[in-house]
Amino acid sequence: MAIPHWDDAPKWAEWLAQDADGNWHWFESKPYAYTNLYGNSMWARCNGLFRWARKTPNYRAWGETLVSRPAEQEKH
Repeated sequence: MAIPHWDDAPKWAEWLAQDADGNWHWFESKPYAYTNLYGNSMWARCNGLFRWARKTPNYRAWGETLVSRPAEQEKH
């Protein structure tokens, strides 16, 4: 799977997740799974920054893509 690499993450990013449409986003605080009235499934934020990372095909269920920054990963 073409997951964005943490070397490309903004320094404030602590979470990474892919929406059902294939878009990956960086999140400052932990997002939550959300499906709107039109059936679009995505990760939403309560607060903090977020930024689009890239779009790739979905190789697994979007709800299983949320990952936190690896502990050993340096922020830049």
